Amino acid sequence: MASWLVFINGVPQLSGYTRAPQLNCAAGYLNCGYLVVPGSNNSYLYAGYNAVDMATKAAYVIQSGAGTKVYDGSDLATNLTLTPLGGPVGFTPASLQPYPLFHTTSKNVGTYTRLVRDAANPTRLVSGSDTYAVGYFNSGTYAITPRTLTPVVTSKVYDGSSTAAVSALGVIGTDNVRLVGSGSFGGTNIGDYANVSASGITLQGSDAANYTLGSNSVAGMSASITPRQLTLTAQKTYDGSDNLDGHVTFGNLVAGEDLNYSGALANSLHVDGATHVSAIVLANGSNGSASNYALPSLAGASNANSAAITPRVLTVQVGGMTSKTYDGTTAVRPGYVPAYSTSGLAAADLGAQVTVGATGMAFNSPNAPDADRVIVSGLSVTGVTGGVANARDYVLDTSSKYIAANINARPVGVAVNNATKVYGDADPQLGYSVVSGGLLGNDVLTGRIVRAAGENVGTYTLDASNLSNPNYAVMASDGALTVTPRAITVAADNKTKAYGDADPQLSYRLVAGSLVGSDSLAGSLTRAAGENVGSYAIDAGSLANGNYR
Repeated sequence: MASWLVFINGVPQLSGYTRAPQLNCAAGYLNCGYLVVPGSNNSYLYAGYNAVDMATKAAYVIQSGAGTKVYDGSDLATNLTLTPLGGPVGFTPASLQPYPLFHTTSKNVGTYTRLVRDAANPTRLVSGSDTYAVGYFNSGTYAITPRTLTPVVTSKVYDGSSTAAVSALGVIGTDNVRLVGSGSFGGTNIGDYANVSASGITLQGSDAANYTLGSNSVAGMSASITPRQLTLTAQKTYDGSDNLDGHVTFGNLVAGEDLNYSGALANSLHVDGATHVSAIVLANGSNGSASNYALPSLAGASNANSAAITPRVLTVQVGGMTSKTYDGTTAVRPGYVPAYSTSGLAAADLGAQVTVGATGMAFNSPNAPDADRVIVSGLSVTGVTGGVANARDYVLDTSSKYIAANINARPVGVAVNNATKVYGDADPQLGYSVVSGGLLGNDVLTGRIVRAAGENVGTYTLDASNLSNPNYAVMASDGALTVTPRAITVAADNKTKAYGDADPQLSYRLVAGSLVGSDSLAGSLTRAAGENVGSYAIDAGSLANGNYR
């Protein structure tokens, strides 16, 4: 314990410590001894102590009076009378740096019996070789009294009424306190009023208890009703002028009031330049006086003054024939530029030349049967000449248009390849060759080559009329399939008979080649004439079939 203060019969007594670091100190304590409270008749008792470390001398700062202050919004206790007790010779509160301070337990009006020392107050004092523990005590009282406010009538911004508001000077900082009362100006319009009164004034707010009123009424005071500032908002579609008459909207009007105006101008006639109202003349409305209002600054754009001119919409037409021959893409033919026309110019721009640009042009399909239009996309106004407008003052009614257009079939000439086969063999693979024009990329012709019916030796037409591709105008030439005789070798079978017998049945055999299916040879075998013993030739020369050789 650094120190304590002992009061005997209500009088503080300076207590002292004896120090006897002897063997009989309690375990763990380096110092022990007696706290002695002296008395003139030596009748006061003393108490023993044990301590680890200590300052053996004390100095006290005591507030024992009845301090007071007027409420100032802080808990610092001012106007205190501090007295010293103990300490080195000549010790006073001023001997401590910083000078000791005390605080009340709140900032609010009231009587406090407890004061709290400031956290920065010194707790030790060194004088020569002695160290003093400094203690702070309050044995008196401290009062914070209410702050007196003097009501005044305040000027106000025009609000259409004669009601006067009251306020007061002297409210501390951000204290939550306000004055409420019934007051009246001599009229409702703007002006300086010299005989304004208010009564029934009371304090309200969470900090109201810290204040008191010098009076709950005021009379004969001067205050003003000042003009109410309007806000201006204007918007119109580009018309080639900076005139805003009929397009300005007033804001911050008193409810139920209206105003008229004339001569309203924007700072620019262009979409990309207009930002604020640069000129306007107020006039009385059916239920509103212009003199009660003030205009915002007309020198530039602000939250209270803004204007916008939006682009005028032009109707655009796109023309120009742009058909092409099939090339496998949706691209328009090289060098094609659409013909544009527009309508809807403002009167100030009549006769002006509007330049239109596009970011893309393409057929709706790459295929000839499906393509029926060119889509022009990314349309925009890129320039205006011969008027007062610039390109940003206009927009088009659409960003894309289409032009009726076709993709024509691409001419291609093909000829069927002539083919041959031997009678009885399967037909060969039939094909064609491109003889004029050409097929693009991986394009092919569909359909098949049809040959005239027949399998016998002869020439058969190969019909190419079924070859087609919707992207091509096919000019086809027929071919021919030639069927040639099949080669076979026939030999008559040798025969014998006895003289006088009838001839045996003559027969033959194939020694090379083959007959197809159930084919046979026409004709008959004949032998040389004669019946006598001998050899006679058997003739197979009359055997025949038109499909064989």
